Order: sequence, then C-alpha cells, then structure tokens
Amino acid sequence: MTANKSVDLITTLPVVQTFEEAFAILKAAGVEPTVINEYDLVDKETLVGVPFIVLAYAFRDGDYGDAGFVSVEAITSENKKIVFNDGSTGIRDQLRGLADRGIVAGIICRNGLRKSVFYFNEETGEVSKTQVKGSKPASTFYLD
Repeated sequence: MTANKSVDLITTLPVVQTFEEAFAILKAAGVEPTVINEYDLVDKETLVGVPFIVLAYAFRDGDYGDAGFVSVEAITSENKKIVFNDGSTGIRDQLRGLADRGIVAGIICRNGLRKSVFYFNEETGEVSKTQVKGSKPASTFYLD
C-alpha cells in the first residue's frame, strides 16, 4: 500500500456511515480486513439437538474460583462458528474430564447439547427431580 492510500484511509474511514461502505473503501484501497472474532456467542438452549464439533475450549476463572467456567468454540452442522460458556457441573465438568485425558479438540457432539431440568433450593442447597417447597427450576447442559 502506498503512502497516499494510507492517508486517504485515515481521512475517509472515520466518516463512513455503514459497514458495507467501510468494507468497500478498504477493498478499493487493497487492504485485507482482519477478523478479530469469527465466532458468535450463543445461548446453550439453541444447541439442544443441534450437532456440532468442539474446535477448542478454555477454562477460565469465575465467581467460584479457578476454572469457574469453560468457554467452548465450535462449529455446527449448519456451518456456524459459535462460542458458548458453561460454569455448571455439566459441560464444564465433562470437558475437565476430557482435558485430564489429553483430549482438547475435535469432540463430536452428534446430538448437540442435552438439557437436564431439576429443582434447586437456594437456602438448603437441596436438589430434587420434583418441585418441593422453596425450590425453583434450574437446568444443567451436557455434551451429547
């Protein structure tokens, strides 16, 4: 890229009005845009029954200490690159077990995620399959 093109971009790009206009200006200047994140953050609920392959995952500190949750990067059977997070005893613990065995990628989930619904009492910490006094519905997701 020549110095003139660089100067043109510096004065032109700050005044663009749309994504498409900015992309066209960069393309005309011969600049290949850099993509920072190709993954869309999704709600786990949308992955129930949707096949995907885990491409990578990373444990992160959370509200409950080290490896409080896991971030999962995957690609669905519909070719969508996605990322989702889990801090429950489901996906996070499944992936912790796989990581302990050296499996860090290429995990095929033919049935996507499975959702387990239960009832939880915050005061007592009691978990049950049926609703009891003081409990509220809760759920955990699993790789399936």
